[in-house]
Amino acid sequence: MRVTGGMISDNLIEIIKRNTERMLETQNKIATGKKNRLPRDNPADVANAIAYKRVLYELGIFEKNIDDASARLKFTDSTLASVTD
Repeated sequence: MRVTGGMISDNLIEIIKRNTERMLETQNKIATGKKNRLPRDNPADVANAIAYKRVLYELGIFEKNIDDASARLKFTDSTLASVTD
């Protein structure tokens, strides 16, 4: 097969396009400070991040429930203390 000048230039243009895209991705990651901007960048890391966010959300709910229960116990304790006095 004969390699023409047009084929060589097309190939070089394609390589330059790919390198430019990779450079832009890297610049975006640096600018945003985020390793993974899109789920397709690293699906495993994104899945872990979602799981961690879920755990943090659930821990927040637990903390609120503990605060509510503690307030009820304090109220009940003070009510019982005033009844016995």
